[in-house]
Amino acid sequence: MDPYKFLKISPNADGSITRLAPTPVVPPTPEQQYSSDQDKPLSFSKDVPLNPHHNTFVRIFKPAVIPPNTKLPLLIYFHGGGFVFYSAASIMFHDSCSTMAAALPALIVSVDYRLAPEHRLPAAYEDAVEAMQWVRKQALDVDGGERWLREFADFENCFLMGSSSGGNITYQAGLRMLDIDLSPIKIVGLIINQSYFGGVKRTDSELRYVDDKIVPLPSNDLMWSLALPVGADRDHEFSNPSLNIGSPQHQEKIRQLPRCFMNGYGADPLLDRQKQFAKMLESCGVHVVSIFVEDGYHAVELFEPQKAQALVKNVGDFIRSAMEAQAPSKASSAKAAI
Repeated sequence: MDPYKFLKISPNADGSITRLAPTPVVPPTPEQQYSSDQDKPLSFSKDVPLNPHHNTFVRIFKPAVIPPNTKLPLLIYFHGGGFVFYSAASIMFHDSCSTMAAALPALIVSVDYRLAPEHRLPAAYEDAVEAMQWVRKQALDVDGGERWLREFADFENCFLMGSSSGGNITYQAGLRMLDIDLSPIKIVGLIINQSYFGGVKRTDSELRYVDDKIVPLPSNDLMWSLALPVGADRDHEFSNPSLNIGSPQHQEKIRQLPRCFMNGYGADPLLDRQKQFAKMLESCGVHVVSIFVEDGYHAVELFEPQKAQALVKNVGDFIRSAMEAQAPSKASSAKAAI
């Protein structure tokens, strides 16, 4: 197969690509345009600039109905697309975040990060760090900042979440957050849905689903060649962290990650790499909750409502367990302060 034709892209002489069939984008859903409760959507949303120089932004989702005096967990979300496609405004990710914000409930800050090959990795990881620092700034700005976050965000219960390449970003952002001061916000969990990892040696699931309808192997290889630093192969640390576990010092850094939720499906060509990644985290001492079901395919939750509902339920269970795990430590800290 021709992966360029499958992905509907055309290479340009300057190293960029032309996306021949861009996915529709939708505007945010502001509160002001709904005058009554009857026609309210599940969630409201708004766009806020992140880095004007990079033309990045965040789309914030807030449930339409929030009980009084309620603080909600905050999810910093990274969309999928092989690092090459889509946006926080792409219709399927907008709809997914809107539904998830209402169902959990939670505030969601969906990050519109820079895409490859125009901006190869680690550009997306750098944008993820900027998003975390932006959230921190809102928490510190008690008299200003973004109103939805100021009024409704529980900054001590923040999570990083991503699907596919967004799951990869979630992991890399998690490592990078260990090197910066994010206080007073606290990232208490990583939520990784169908993580997008690769490698030079083929896995059984890649060979079994070589002609997959979502990520056939030739298009998967092409996306990695567009996303990784020039000259790097798929065993690069950005692509294959299970192979590049690194020094004892790096393993110790991985051990410091918060608890992690991993979700995957049996007919996903990337399944074996997702399982390898979960085992790598566990071997380093990370608390991992894994749900790998036999049926389903890559990005199935964007196409099948039942799978989306099951994912949201499992994510909600993980969020509640992470928040409950925080409660004893908060009580101990308060007791020590007395």
